[in-house]
Amino acid sequence: MGNYSTLWVAKDKGIYNEETDEYLEVKYAIPLFWIALFTVEDITTLKDEDDSTYYTFSASVLKACDTFKSRLNIWSTLYNNDKAEVLAKLFLAYFERIPTFNVELNVTDIMGMSIDPFSEEAKECMIDMVHFIDEKQKNPNYISPSKMWLPTNFKLEVPKDRYLDIDGFGEELLPYPELDELLNQNLIQNESKYPNQSISKNKSNRLKISFFLISIVIILFTLIMCSIL
Repeated sequence: MGNYSTLWVAKDKGIYNEETDEYLEVKYAIPLFWIALFTVEDITTLKDEDDSTYYTFSASVLKACDTFKSRLNIWSTLYNNDKAEVLAKLFLAYFERIPTFNVELNVTDIMGMSIDPFSEEAKECMIDMVHFIDEKQKNPNYISPSKMWLPTNFKLEVPKDRYLDIDGFGEELLPYPELDELLNQNLIQNESKYPNQSISKNKSNRLKISFFLISIVIILFTLIMCSIL
């Protein structure tokens, strides 16, 4: 298990072409924009090579865009930041340029961190993910039902927040200069606030190594003295 959520944007449903299609992975998280592309009706049942049943989200880009548009008003409130909604519109524009493509979100791998991804429970978890987006739209204080794959705190402060929790594309694939500059600046400021953390960690590691070497020397000395006596 690699613990990834995977988004396929493919010209032909069920077929991936490296030259024409997009394949994106995010580790230990499922970006909320990815889930917001789908409804419960988009949960698709599939079979793997061992004939085991698993589930994915799958829809035409055209349908996914309509679904995402219906949720545009959630983001600025959820993150208490108007830039989150602008980012959502950029995300939507990315898909609107390829309306004939298909988009699929596979969360089998990441759900395997805590449940059997081939069970009916996996499908129920996927339904909960969609309901989470819809409930957040109605009530920003709604608590996430997820075990570990959705955020519990909603912040947009550093690039990691954007990439893991929100869009999963990052500034290279989905540039938003005004936001990216702000997030990167926040990251630099946070690192400068706590410059001694990494130094302290290194010192601690050096001390552990020193004590380990001293212990070995003492043991060897004791063994030599015992053999002599």
